[in-house]
Amino acid sequence: HALHTATLMLLTARALGWPAPQVAAGVRAALTMNAAMVELQATMAEQRDPPTQKQMALIRSHPVRGAALLRAAGVADTDWLAAVEQHHEQPGGSGYPAGLAAPGPLPHLLRACDVFMAKITPRAFRAALPPQTAARQLFQQEQGSTLAGTLIK
Repeated sequence: HALHTATLMLLTARALGWPAPQVAAGVRAALTMNAAMVELQATMAEQRDPPTQKQMALIRSHPVRGAALLRAAGVADTDWLAAVEQHHEQPGGSGYPAGLAAPGPLPHLLRACDVFMAKITPRAFRAALPPQTAARQLFQQEQGSTLAGTLIK
């Protein structure tokens, strides 16, 4: 999942004309966004039941825990860290972990890439969505934004 998300991040950020350092931070963030829940992610990929309350708590806290792991490992790139920490935030404040009303552009794109890839990937408890359906959902959720249009292309 991380490799696919990183590839989509790279291609989309380049197509948006982002500067190389920002693109690199986005790719690093995509590769490490789930560092705090690698084992849980593997378990859930094979799990036929919806996540338990304990699993949901781990999921909701993984962005902050992942950024803390990266800081402890010596990562100092603020764009990379912010993207990991905010990759489940949504414009308007309905995301997590902090409910930010306006996440930055890098975490916003990372979230879109992550969600799109998750939707087109099958899980034990659900089938994958066709890419066209996932693209339509993204475009609608993003209200036809340039980010969504570029990612879909």
